Amino acid sequence: MKKKICWVYGNHWNFGIVVADTLRMFHSACLELGLNSSIEKELSPNAHNILLENFNHDYRKKLEAFSQEGGEFSIIATELLNEDSFNNTSNNTNDNTQYGKNDYWLERFDNFLKVERLAKSVFHLNPSQALLFSKLLKRKVTFIPHGYVDGFSSVRHRNSTDKDIDILFTGSLTPYRESIINQLSPTKCNVYIADVLTASFHRDDLVARAKVCLNIKQDADWNVFSNSRGHYHISNQSFLLTEECSDACPIINYVEIAQIDIIQEALNTLETNSWLEKSYNSLQAFKEEQRLSLIAQELLINLSL
Repeated sequence: MKKKICWVYGNHWNFGIVVADTLRMFHSACLELGLNSSIEKELSPNAHNILLENFNHDYRKKLEAFSQEGGEFSIIATELLNEDSFNNTSNNTNDNTQYGKNDYWLERFDNFLKVERLAKSVFHLNPSQALLFSKLLKRKVTFIPHGYVDGFSSVRHRNSTDKDIDILFTGSLTPYRESIINQLSPTKCNVYIADVLTASFHRDDLVARAKVCLNIKQDADWNVFSNSRGHYHISNQSFLLTEECSDACPIINYVEIAQIDIIQEALNTLETNSWLEKSYNSLQAFKEEQRLSLIAQELLINLSL
């Protein structure tokens, strides 16, 4: 008999805002496959619980007690390994975002190591990171991809002539990202920056108003593409322009990659008015080639076994 699959967000303090898209995507793919799947805040004792990594001390203890009582869970890792921590790639004391909080990442890393040994399976959203995690944990860590699912789109775009935001960036404004966006100051572009915790309905409206959206690396040395951001924009037929990232998932093939200067390419895109056609073509190709219930069919079905 197949188990129910529960996509759990209770370990994310902000009502799951930053993981909502990913959970909706996987849950929808499970439903397409006819699996018994739901999104839950709390752990379910009679199901296979899937959590995106983010464990403080209290939640670690909660998982330890849940496991001791016979509860089953698996973890999807999302962050980058860096020696003995997550994302500890910069000593920039001017970074007031989460990426500058080394103690925060050390705590998350330590708690992850203590609970992963209790997990049925461990996955990662990036294939190269899955290999690094496998080496560290001395167990198989499986790459779990992003892909197209029906009904994911949540943006109702304005007519192209009515869009009043030229360039939009959403996310944590690290010093590096701010330095890139500041290059737009001399231009006449209407630029909008939205915080990482912007409500989903507000973000959808901003994207509906925007012509060009940017994916900017966390710092100059960051080489991993933000696949969750990419998936959201592709699925919503939103034009996303990204800096080149040497470590990327297949999903990067469906966004526009700036070969030299992301700001100049953003301005060129606005001038040629090519963003609308490109975003449409990207979505059609993504839908045809990367349907999640097909490319991850075996993996998702195995979650119910």
